[in-house]
Amino acid sequence: RARVETSVQGQRASSRRCRAMADREFDAVIFGATGVTGKQTVIQFAKLGVTGKWAVAGRSQEKLEALQQEHGAPGLVVADVADPASLRAMAARTRLVLNATGPYRFFGEPVVKACIESGADYIDLCGEPEFMERMLLEHHEAAAQAGVVVCHACAFDSVPADMGILRCAQLFRQTGGGGGAGGGFFRDG
Repeated sequence: RARVETSVQGQRASSRRCRAMADREFDAVIFGATGVTGKQTVIQFAKLGVTGKWAVAGRSQEKLEALQQEHGAPGLVVADVADPASLRAMAARTRLVLNATGPYRFFGEPVVKACIESGADYIDLCGEPEFMERMLLEHHEAAAQAGVVVCHACAFDSVPADMGILRCAQLFRQTGGGGGAGGGFFRDG
């Protein structure tokens, strides 16, 4: 019975969250948009012709305005990782925050917390295992309660590990998927 009540409560919370998310000003905000990685993300949004409601975000209004003008970003949000209220206000305006402010071990957690507190989903391109593990340990429960998705390693920093896993899978298939002597995963010599 407790599981059923929890499930029903979760469905109601999810339904409320969906309605609230539909009313957000932006579908996505690229936070850290004026940095090297953030700029590349903005360029790709523009190159791919991403339409809809998205915004560039960061500390410097002047730099953001120039970036917005150059790439046609529909929106602009000023927020600073050192100002939790500005991060919460940013996250409250969007359905998804794409965080490009690294190193994440120094600058990532305030953004994760703001997203959870404001009900916005969060993605980054982090390749820092310590940060990802710490966010899972410290914020998973709150994110689950809020119905917020927190997803790390969604881009370049994760590619080397992804390529290594892909190569391992290829070798595993080539060797028959077995282990041990004669036809195992590792070869002698």
